[in-house]
Formats: sequence, C-alpha cells, structure tokens
Amino acid sequence: MSTLTAANSVITLMATGLFPIPQQMQGFSADDVVSTEEIALSESMIGVDGKHSYGFVAALTPQTFTFQADSTSIQFFDILIGATKIAKEAYRLDGTIYLPATGKIYVMSNGVLTKGKQVPDVKKLLQPQQYTVTWESVLYSPS
Repeated sequence: MSTLTAANSVITLMATGLFPIPQQMQGFSADDVVSTEEIALSESMIGVDGKHSYGFVAALTPQTFTFQADSTSIQFFDILIGATKIAKEAYRLDGTIYLPATGKIYVMSNGVLTKGKQVPDVKKLLQPQQYTVTWESVLYSPS
C-alpha cells in the first residue's frame, strides 16, 4: 500500500556560478513544501464566421518553495540573494523534484529567483519563509 506522503520527497536546486552541485532542500514548512502556478498552454479564439482557431503559447512557470524559519536551506537563498544584489545580475537555477509517493520526477530548468522573503515574520514562533523561482521549463520525467 502506498501513501501520498510528501515527507519522503527529494528536491534539489543548483545555481550556476554559486552552487554548481545540486543542493538538497530540507526543512520545509509543515503545511507547504512547494506550489506551482497553473500556466496557459494555448490560446483560442473564434472568428465571426464561427471558425475556431487556436495555438500553443510559451509560458513561464512560477514555483514557490516554503521553509520553516530554522531550515538550513534558507542559507542557499540568502547567499543567492546576496550575490544577486552584489553582482546586480540574476543567477540561473536548475532543479529536480522526486515524489516517491507517485514515482514521478520533475525537471526544472533555466529558472531565476524572482521573489524571496529575506527575514521571517517574528511572532511567538518565527514564521516560514517563501521563495519564488520562475522557470522556463518544468517537465515530467519518468523515473
């Protein structure tokens, strides 16, 4: 019997010029690990004569990673944000997500960090931090 647990998922990210070896992300939030926005794959229209026309459109894929405030993976993003600010250049990211519960692997390529929470919200407990990477490509890969 298999379960849909996310606890055994393996997520790696690498940043060209900073982290050339894939870094395993760990210390995810209790309720959120990663979320990916829907993308538009095609557009369609209908002409005045009732003929349906449609076609593929390229789209970027935003993906948000959520970490507990004490996650060691936040250092990956701290270094990336600092290097980006110093160099005034964006760094290319690549990554993979392996989901043993479904046996699926997703390969993300040519991404860039587009948003990041540099300091956790300070409440009774430090709150999770989120980082959004926008990918050129996210593809399913059979395991």
